[in-house]
Amino acid sequence: MISNKALISFSAVLFGVFVVLISAIRVAQPKFIPRVYNSRVIAAENRQFEIPDNLKTKGLMPNNPFYWSEMLRDRIKLLMQSSKYNQSKLMTDYANERLGSGINMINIGYQDLGIEVISKAEKYLFKATQSCKKIENEDEQQQQIVNLNKTFTQHQQILERLLKTIPAEYQSSIQSSLQLNKQTHNDILLQI
Repeated sequence: MISNKALISFSAVLFGVFVVLISAIRVAQPKFIPRVYNSRVIAAENRQFEIPDNLKTKGLMPNNPFYWSEMLRDRIKLLMQSSKYNQSKLMTDYANERLGSGINMINIGYQDLGIEVISKAEKYLFKATQSCKKIENEDEQQQQIVNLNKTFTQHQQILERLLKTIPAEYQSSIQSSLQLNKQTHNDILLQI
């Protein structure tokens, strides 16, 4: 039979190895180098899209094979939130991170992945709005409504500018994300 001390020690060592592995992956994260896609460089100078400071991603990028660990961490953090206010704030933060990551992916030539991540960002905003509707404290709800309004407006402006810079074959996907953003903003958030 394994003693409790041995089990705790083994768990601590396993956790340490996991932390070192994730740290090494972050350090080894590839730099943003344009890649050739369909025999042309998509992330050319004239197509680079500037990312606002509040959207810059600090973690792994979606093209990293260990990105799933970030998603798992995000899901766990979301499940651990006890109040709808904290859940809504966290989902709003995730929406901003996803939008920034999606733009990064487009900038470095991963158009399909970037569009997919941007779509997820807008879905997070939709979920944040749904969670905001369930906030019981009126002051917290009003504070989150103001935060969501700013976020929706910023996302709309970014998506509209992005529509002008991406190749035509990707514009319908961005248009769908923009439509979801506007519909959620107008139909749901303003009715709270």
